[in-house]
Amino acid sequence: MCVWDMVGFKGNLYVTMVTGTAKNNKQSFALVRGTQDKETGKWTFQPLVGDPADGAKYEWGFGASRSGAANMVVYKGHLYIGGYNDPMNALEKAMQMDFSDLYKDLESPVNLWRMDVDEDGNENFEMLAGEANNKYFGDSKGTIDGNTMLSGLGDSDEQSRHLNQYVWRMQSYNGKLYVGTFDISDLAYPATQFANGDILKRTPEEWKKQIEYIKIFFDSLKKNDQNGTSGTTDTDSQEASKPSESESQETTKPSDDDIMPLNEGEASESDQAAQAVEEAGKTDEVAADVATMQQLLEDMGADLNSKQTDVVSPDGVAPQAAETYTLDDRYQFLASLQRLLDLYNKNKQYLPEFITNELDKWLTEENLENFIDFVGVLSYLHYSNDETRGFDLIVSSDGTNFQTISRNGFGDNNNHGLRVFAVTDSGLAIGTANPYHGTQVWLLNDGEIKNAELTNGDAFDYDKYDSDKKSANANGLTVGINPNGNTVEDVQYDYQSLTAGTDYTVADDGSIVLSSAFLNGRETGSTGSVVVFYNQGARVRFTVAIKDSTPNAPKKDDDKQNTKPAAHKKANTANTGSNVIGVAVVVAVLVVAAGALFVFKRKRS
Repeated sequence: MCVWDMVGFKGNLYVTMVTGTAKNNKQSFALVRGTQDKETGKWTFQPLVGDPADGAKYEWGFGASRSGAANMVVYKGHLYIGGYNDPMNALEKAMQMDFSDLYKDLESPVNLWRMDVDEDGNENFEMLAGEANNKYFGDSKGTIDGNTMLSGLGDSDEQSRHLNQYVWRMQSYNGKLYVGTFDISDLAYPATQFANGDILKRTPEEWKKQIEYIKIFFDSLKKNDQNGTSGTTDTDSQEASKPSESESQETTKPSDDDIMPLNEGEASESDQAAQAVEEAGKTDEVAADVATMQQLLEDMGADLNSKQTDVVSPDGVAPQAAETYTLDDRYQFLASLQRLLDLYNKNKQYLPEFITNELDKWLTEENLENFIDFVGVLSYLHYSNDETRGFDLIVSSDGTNFQTISRNGFGDNNNHGLRVFAVTDSGLAIGTANPYHGTQVWLLNDGEIKNAELTNGDAFDYDKYDSDKKSANANGLTVGINPNGNTVEDVQYDYQSLTAGTDYTVADDGSIVLSSAFLNGRETGSTGSVVVFYNQGARVRFTVAIKDSTPNAPKKDDDKQNTKPAAHKKANTANTGSNVIGVAVVVAVLVVAAGALFVFKRKRS
């Protein structure tokens, strides 16, 4: 168990935690609320999502069984919670030919929820992206490009959305909410190049051996049938399934050269098993089934080493093979496997032990289920192409209705994750995860950025005494700022966020007014550093020196005089007026190869 993410919201601390207790014990995330007692300073934590026995209203992960962690961000009065499947353990198991967990992860891609807090302090949750059959919320409230947003942050027509396995990062910027994902398709691609025999753990030599054994038993059955009557009942059904004479001679009856020699005990066992079938009156029926099993094995053997050619590798190269082999061919192999297992289970009691010993090694319900999961994984990877491989980036102006910015990692299919956001003076910086060619840094903005500007200096004095009124200062301090169309998102005094409406207000002209109630509480002789954060562009910075000229007020010792720093250059920078149309405008690709550092610039319109 570990703390995954923490966010302060509405006076509380919200914490998501990974709760799985072992590598292969996947359990969905927990969400708790931390509240501090203002008098004692003691913190108490209340589970909101987790074990109902501990008081949680919702089960682990809101019932989304694959979401092992969750990332959070605050946007427009809501706390957004993005699911995080973490399929890395499942990928490791898939490389060992166990596909159950990877299929479950792809079948249940990430969800997106949000929460607000009402006047009574109660948390209210709703689902923005998920499936209608979820346990708590009904239909999704969110939309993507005008359609209902389902799990994976896509609509019902976008099967590639299942490849989104993380909501890796979210960011509030310029009045909008940006959501980036991790796309598993490039890391899971090797699964498409596994041969069918790899999954069933059978070599071509082992496959041929079991076909030969089937032929031997079929020959024993035909010998008994030719030496006497079969006594079989239900003639119509047997005739329907019995192979034709030409079929028996041309495709199923073995020649002496084809038959793998048996030892004396095995040959006797084959004849004895055939005799038992005859005595049960089942010779024709069992022979027809055994002939079908032989044919299925021969057909499947031709595809035992086949690998798919209808997918493109992460480096953009299509697999090379003498013959085309597609997802449809995988489905055909699966259908044959299912039919083969059905026939085996039906006739196992009649087969000699040397056959069942071979088939029991791999022809099982467990292996069939694993192969079903394998083909299920391939069915999702099938939708990975140049247009959909790579992280997704979506954006919303209201927190509910989203539009797609990119489905394919800004055009680089190897950008499988949007790893991090950073709000800068020039725009929203985006860092990618790219294990193939090196990470990239992109800069995103909506057009021309104009920085807010101080209008009357960046160093101010505040006197706690109003000499005109001969009383304590009740006017506060007004700092002139031209916001240039930007809006204030936060004001910090000595790195602590102030409370809007109490510690400060924003005037109609954009100026910041620090309240007298706040400033009168600062230590006389101190100098505070103030930073004003805006929705975009550069931050505004200034200092405030606190004085008190109240008559007979206690004076500071000489060695504790005002520590106001020397005047310094204005922190805000001149606006460059960079007109940029589009979303992603600059990328720095950092790749260290052969001792060289390459820097690329890209533009997208």
